[in-house]
Amino acid sequence: MSTQLKSFLRNYLQKRYMFSISIFTFIAIIMTQYILGNPLYSLFIIIFFLILLILKESSLMLLTLTLISITVFSTQLIDTLANLKESDINSLHYYQNTIQNVFTPNSGQEVLPQPVLQMLEIIETNQIEDYQLSDLLEKDPSIFQRISESAWPVRMSSTSKYFFITPNEIENYTACTMIGQSGETVLVVCN
Repeated sequence: MSTQLKSFLRNYLQKRYMFSISIFTFIAIIMTQYILGNPLYSLFIIIFFLILLILKESSLMLLTLTLISITVFSTQLIDTLANLKESDINSLHYYQNTIQNVFTPNSGQEVLPQPVLQMLEIIETNQIEDYQLSDLLEKDPSIFQRISESAWPVRMSSTSKYFFITPNEIENYTACTMIGQSGETVLVVCN
């Protein structure tokens, strides 16, 4: 075979390969968007793809632009940007409240789970410096994380003699003395 024919075949196959990848990606993205309940995105992708074919862009450019357009117009991205815009606009309009809340001690505690609020009340009442959580409370990730964050500078310590437990766990701590209770949270001291 002549070198011109080899070169032609190589270029032809490379273009067809890239075109095949573009078509496969195009079909997969359209199906995904349609299954996710976004027929308008699917229609946009079809129109965008046809325009690129009419303009006879290179296959690599076609693939790149298709992937970029899908990424930009994916449902999660648009929803996230809308939420960020809404929260940022509120922060800008009411910036004085936002700045004041940043420097106000204990601000934002209203979002904490009830057991964590009860633990904070017990910590403040009894002026303890460290604590442990019972196995049941420690296994709950929202309680474990939130009490660690919000009780600062009071720290969780594996050597603490103070334990936060639930009333159902009192029988497991018979050697300990109850020193505080708030709602469904009990503080015991074990010597």
